[in-house]
Amino acid sequence: APLLAEIARRHAGVTAVTLASDASLAERTAALAAVHDADRTLLVTLNAHRDPAQLALARAAIAAGDGRIIGLAAANPYDASALPELGTLLLTYEYTAPALAAAVRVLFGEAPALGHAPVTLAAPASGE
Repeated sequence: APLLAEIARRHAGVTAVTLASDASLAERTAALAAVHDADRTLLVTLNAHRDPAQLALARAAIAAGDGRIIGLAAANPYDASALPELGTLLLTYEYTAPALAAAVRVLFGEAPALGHAPVTLAAPASGE
């Protein structure tokens, strides 16, 4: 809720869709339709590189978003390696309210993204 509240303070037309890794087919279909219809989508992942179901959902959302997806890796940075198809990905390293508020400031151009990954983010192995 802190992330959505921060975004809603800056943009009135926000719709949030949250999916669990075990979401039903109907829930997935509705979420992907919402992504397809959205002007922009903020795709928040939480260690998706360790969760094949979350990773598959993220990839489906990226495909449905047709280039209109902004990624937010809200835990460790390795989701960047797991989702190279994301053109834009912001890393927060945590999902606390202050970290998410800082991410929103960057997303809305209120603050620069000055940091860099403290680890090497290699491309995923072929076949992944």
